[in-house]
Amino acid sequence: MADKRNKINLDDYENEILEAYENGKLKPSTAETDFQTVARNTMVKNRKINIRISENDLSAFFQFFCFFLRYFAVCQDEIGIK
Repeated sequence: MADKRNKINLDDYENEILEAYENGKLKPSTAETDFQTVARNTMVKNRKINIRISENDLSAFFQFFCFFLRYFAVCQDEIGIK
């Protein structure tokens, strides 16, 4: 693993983590998290707000949002999320 350190610039904190891993001081987590449920719950609509925004800013927001949706759809296809 020493040759990997020469290729990748790690800061002190990252080096500390890497050394702990290499020395067997890190243990795997026993917590089982259902990440799909967590992701769904973050998108749950639970509050309503009103925002005043200029037409130009709203247009830019929609352009960004549409790009994000197209990008996410492509990523879903690549990794097999339905």
